Amino acid sequence: MSRRHPRGGAGRGRRSPSPGVPLDESELIQRASSGDSRAFDDLVTLKRDRVYRIAWQVVRNVEDARDVAQGVFIRLWRVLPRYRPDQPFDTWLYRITVNLAIDFQRRRRAGGPPPMVPLEGIPAASAPGPDRLDRAEMRRVYEAISGELTERQRLVFTLREVDGLPAEEVARVLGVTASTVRNTHFQARAVLRDALRRRFPEYAPRADRPGDTGEES
Repeated sequence: MSRRHPRGGAGRGRRSPSPGVPLDESELIQRASSGDSRAFDDLVTLKRDRVYRIAWQVVRNVEDARDVAQGVFIRLWRVLPRYRPDQPFDTWLYRITVNLAIDFQRRRRAGGPPPMVPLEGIPAASAPGPDRLDRAEMRRVYEAISGELTERQRLVFTLREVDGLPAEEVARVLGVTASTVRNTHFQARAVLRDALRRRFPEYAPRADRPGDTGEES
């Protein structure tokens, strides 16, 4: 029997019997994989910001990231019954996201690079920076300096620093070794620190500021 997205029409489409009772993530996954469309909608709400954020690290375009995220959840609805509970769900979902984003980017590159769009709409957690920066300023600074990272460096930095995944899980998401993740993470931090020092010295640690010896006059 076909399994259609709940917003696209009826399919298996069972609905949770108790909409007022919150479910934990594992129960949401179990019910959604059985065709419960309300549980799936709740699961989308729970995961959409992270999926969107990871997609943006690859495509670097707000509208494209939204398209990728939509595609991720359409695919998730179709493949969720194949999910094995013995593997981390986020790792599995992020790998789907990365693969779809890379495929999307390759198709776009074949027709020319997409235009850059301001980082409005990106969840604030995706913009690292000193605590004293407000969120809008953090986004502006990160938008400027993250372009100096490679695609893999952006993904590793986001998965490690923002989503808090251990190196071993990031390795499974990206299909590389944990040592590669650690090396890439180290490189990404170094690139961002250097870019911050050069382009936004007012936000860099004092010891990193050009011409600053760290001594009081």
